[in-house]
Amino acid sequence: MNEQKQLVELLQESDERMKSEFDNFSQRLNGLEGEMTELYQKGTKAPAPTGHKSGGSIREALQKSAGLDRMRKGETKNSDPINLKGVSVKTLTSLQGSTGSPGEGIDVQSEREGGLFGHALRRTTIFDALQSRPIASNALTFTRMSNFSNAADTQSGEGTTKAEQDITPALITAPVETIAVHHTASKQVLEDEPGLESSVSILLGHGVREKAERQIVNGAGSAYEMSGLITEGTTFVPTVAPMADRIGECAATMGNSGYEAGVVLLNPVDWFKIRSERAAGGDEQYVGPGWAAPVEPAVYGVPAVASAAVPQGTAIVIDTRYVMLLDRQETTVEFSRETGDNFKQNLVTVLAEMRLGLACLDTFAVQVIDLNGTV
Repeated sequence: MNEQKQLVELLQESDERMKSEFDNFSQRLNGLEGEMTELYQKGTKAPAPTGHKSGGSIREALQKSAGLDRMRKGETKNSDPINLKGVSVKTLTSLQGSTGSPGEGIDVQSEREGGLFGHALRRTTIFDALQSRPIASNALTFTRMSNFSNAADTQSGEGTTKAEQDITPALITAPVETIAVHHTASKQVLEDEPGLESSVSILLGHGVREKAERQIVNGAGSAYEMSGLITEGTTFVPTVAPMADRIGECAATMGNSGYEAGVVLLNPVDWFKIRSERAAGGDEQYVGPGWAAPVEPAVYGVPAVASAAVPQGTAIVIDTRYVMLLDRQETTVEFSRETGDNFKQNLVTVLAEMRLGLACLDTFAVQVIDLNGTV
């Protein structure tokens, strides 16, 4: 009798243990279904094959399993294989490659290229072509003679009056101008976006130097503008047609007057035209060294500097001994949170600034040539 009672207790204990295991198994399945539901919300639903109807969810398949039902009742320790045929399966794809409904798929993060793009940073070449003079004030004053002609001559005889030189001086002041630009950004984006602070600094700083070069060449000399090379210079009237010959003629004329053609500034398009010029008729060989020749840029021995700041169709031949840049402050970039309400709004103002002037000591030292005009 005791053995029969113990057997019954063992069966009851086994039945309770199996029920407990089944309950745990059901809980794990419920969790699995929840995870798959979450993945489905992020993923895309794979289209069912033609003529095939969905068999419902995994939970429904488990509830319909006779083997699991017998296991739950304690009739068996193992379940028969569960048929999941026809159960809907969700296919995970990226949003970029998904063909499903909008909003479905995993948002895979792309790689990020740092920097700011959309504006070419042109080379600033004129700064290296002209001499620079540090200055500690806001202007440079110098004396320039006008219409000077050497009056020196031999004495016509003992006791006669010697030649007299006429000098007409004029006091010229070359001001230092401020060229600046600023941009405001949030403190957070400058801290959180790698390389953004550096990119903004480079962009604004280069913008200041680019504007300065255009002022050096084209400044009209009005209020708060430089008096640029074209404004200060003397117009040269050529007697020959080819571009290169016009520059060569100008250099020779300057040399005849005591000036030295130290550099010629011209637009990159005009420099290409000069390099690619071919002889008319015959075999049409390049007039100059041609595009493939590894030579230093020069026209008739005068070093050539191509700059987009020079208007197309214009060349400027300079005796660099008499032209100088007045360097009051090199290009600087500063960051400030003290502007307006910046501190309260977590904003940062980025300021790029340069103070620069141009002194053309002798207007005849700068010759401006029209490369396309009629002769």
